[in-house]
Amino acid sequence: VSLDIDPNAICVVDNFLGANFVAAMRKEAESLLPNMVPSISTRWDETTQKVVAYEKHMVKSTQIEGGSEGYAASPRLVEYIVTLTAHLTAKLNKILPEIYQLSTSEQTNKLAVCLGDGSKYDKHIDNGGGTDRRKLTALLYLQPPGWTQGDNGGGDDDKTTTTTFPNESEVDDPRGGYFRAYDVPSKDKVTSIAPKGDRLLLFWSDSLVHDVS
Repeated sequence: VSLDIDPNAICVVDNFLGANFVAAMRKEAESLLPNMVPSISTRWDETTQKVVAYEKHMVKSTQIEGGSEGYAASPRLVEYIVTLTAHLTAKLNKILPEIYQLSTSEQTNKLAVCLGDGSKYDKHIDNGGGTDRRKLTALLYLQPPGWTQGDNGGGDDDKTTTTTFPNESEVDDPRGGYFRAYDVPSKDKVTSIAPKGDRLLLFWSDSLVHDVS
């Protein structure tokens, strides 16, 4: 795993944990869905010329907690967060300049789910400044390799197939969910990254402008 100091650098690692472990993590995540709350985010409002808070449409989230109760509810998710924080940052610190050194013990986390019906993430930067200390975002997709999708036509013509995401292109793909990085690989360009299961995505929290379709 490598990541350079370019503010718009992105690192994509496929088959990060293995299908079986990701499936077990997804099962734990699904069990937490009843306790999730509407996800709150911020965006730039052109009318007021200010950053405003808003509730994402059909997006729910929760924080994975440690302790005996949290561990009993989602042991694999807890172990993943603790292990990733300690070991990934330690590896990156070996190749990053001193001013980019990351903490091997401090982190914040969020388990989020998009429920469809137009759910999305508006264009934003994860760390908006102020007291926010986040530097690196590590995003792991828990989707299965493929899932059932019908054409919603109804009747005898309604066909159901198992499909997987195409090669990083969201053209003609009605499912959405693509991570879109702006000014990547160069100014005024947009790079789309498919939310494939067991894909790890790393980027700088305080500089990469992105959204989710």
